[in-house]
Amino acid sequence: SGDQLTAMRIQHLRGFVMAAAAIVADRGSNSGDAADAAILVQQGMLEVYEPAPDGFGTLDVTALREAAAGTTFTRAQMMQRLRTAQENLTHAIGRLNFDEAQLVVRMVDLSAGLYQQAVAEGAVDPIEYQHSMGAALAAQQAILLREDDLRRENLGAYSRAVGELNRYVALWPSHQAPENPATYQQVLVQSSRVRLALSPYL
Repeated sequence: SGDQLTAMRIQHLRGFVMAAAAIVADRGSNSGDAADAAILVQQGMLEVYEPAPDGFGTLDVTALREAAAGTTFTRAQMMQRLRTAQENLTHAIGRLNFDEAQLVVRMVDLSAGLYQQAVAEGAVDPIEYQHSMGAALAAQQAILLREDDLRRENLGAYSRAVGELNRYVALWPSHQAPENPATYQQVLVQSSRVRLALSPYL
């Protein structure tokens, strides 16, 4: 509730932006273009922002709306919109009073839950795969929001948590699922390791 919920909404939306940026940055992919990235931002706006537009604090969504509409943008134009959107997300979340470790855990839980839907019965849903990857990237980014405070509180726990988060995100090697993607069990186990590493803060 309160700022904690607002922070989670902002960070969830950031996941879509981060996944879109990964698509644009992947120049080796035939589908790694602005149109695919725009569609992903559209999905984030539809699924996260539109159901509760008043629940995002001071967030300016202008750049997000521009990116979502940018199916004909060049890579450079799309990346600029995504960078501006990231800056706006960081600015909005920086005004909130929330528990950083709890935010990381919630984003990891969300990512793992989405992954269960993405990889089932030997088939991969490419859209849910990207959504789960975005949430994982947002979890990894969340621990950096107030890095100095967490390091001062418990440097050992912070270092362990960063390492476990890096290993968690590594389970998504690309925005496109590999031939043999990680199993849900592997994702769930690593998510538990992240939670354990963060336990001194929780």
